[in-house]
Amino acid sequence: MEELLIVKSLNKLQAKSADLAEELNIRLTELYKWYNKQLNAISDDMVSILNDPSNKYKPAVDIKQLSSRETTDTYVRFPEEVVDIELSLQNLSVKDEVINIENSEYGTKSWPGFWLNAFLGCKTSSLWISEEDFDILYHLNDVRVDVHESNEIEESFEIVFHFTENKYFSNTKLWRKFNFIKDDVTSESSKIAWINYEIPESYQGFFRFFESKIDYDDLMMAMCIKDRIWRNPLKYVKRYQAKMDGETVESESDDEPEVENQVGSRYPFSWLF
Repeated sequence: MEELLIVKSLNKLQAKSADLAEELNIRLTELYKWYNKQLNAISDDMVSILNDPSNKYKPAVDIKQLSSRETTDTYVRFPEEVVDIELSLQNLSVKDEVINIENSEYGTKSWPGFWLNAFLGCKTSSLWISEEDFDILYHLNDVRVDVHESNEIEESFEIVFHFTENKYFSNTKLWRKFNFIKDDVTSESSKIAWINYEIPESYQGFFRFFESKIDYDDLMMAMCIKDRIWRNPLKYVKRYQAKMDGETVESESDDEPEVENQVGSRYPFSWLF
C-alpha cells in the first residue's frame, strides 16, 4: 500500500515535468519565430549594403537586442554568430575595392557574385554549383528563409531566392518549401520559366534543387542554407576568397548540417544546448 502511494506521488511529479517540457516547447517556438524575424531584418540591411554602398548604413536591428532578450524574469542568450553578422556588416567599408564596384547586371551591384561566393565557400552547397550556374547565380540578389510552425507534429520552412532581371528565366524569385509531418517529408517548389535556354541532359547543378522530388541530398542542401549560409553568408564568402588566394582556411567540419537533430525536432532551439 505504501509502495503504491509512492508510485502515485512520483507519477504526479513526472506529470509536472511533462507540463514544464510542453511549456518550454511553446516558449521556444515563439522565441524561434522572433529570432527568424530578426534575421530577416538583418537581411534587409544586407540587401541595402550589397546594392548601394554609397548609402549610409544604419542597422535595423539593435545588437544589444540580439545579444540577449528578456523573457518574463530571465534572459536567453543567442548564438554569437548572429551578432557576428551584424558586426561584420558594420565593419564593411565602401573604400574596400571588393564593394566599390557598380554594375547593373549583377544581382548584388556593390559586391558582384556575393551569394555565388557564399555557396562556393560552404562544403555542402559547393557540390551543387556547376560551371553552367556561375553566370546565372551572378543575378542572385537575396536569399530568405521563412520558418513556419515548429512542434512535435509539424515543422516546415521555405527558402526563397530573389533574382534580378536576366536572360535565363523570367522568375523574379524561386522557392522551395519543405514540410515535415511526423516521419514524413514532402516538398514543393516553384517552376522555372526558362527563356530560350535549355539545361543540358547531363546537368547536375544548382537548379536541380527546384525539382519537386525529394532525396537526402536535397534535404542536406536545404538545411545547409537554412542553418548555415543564410545566418552568416559573409563567413562563407570570406572562406571562399581565402581559398582562391591560397590561404589556409578554418575547418569545414561544421558545414555538415545534422538533419536528424534539427528537422522535426520537438524543440526548435535544441541546437543551442
